[in-house]
Amino acid sequence: MCYVSAEGRSRDAREDEVLVVSRQPHGSNWLVSPDDNSIAVCLKHGTEVELLHIPPIFRTHLVNSIG
Repeated sequence: MCYVSAEGRSRDAREDEVLVVSRQPHGSNWLVSPDDNSIAVCLKHGTEVELLHIPPIFRTHLVNSIG
């Protein structure tokens, strides 16, 4: 999964890297480094992620939608 920034910049995620979701000016959400939200960070197929700081209402929705 990867989006390319308006400048055409993106990079692969690094092992144990902390990423955040950032809303971009055109309305889509990207995974980005907290240090640089202008570069989209790509997850390769099969990458495992740990989700942290998810509000309770979204956590319940996520668990119910996964089944």
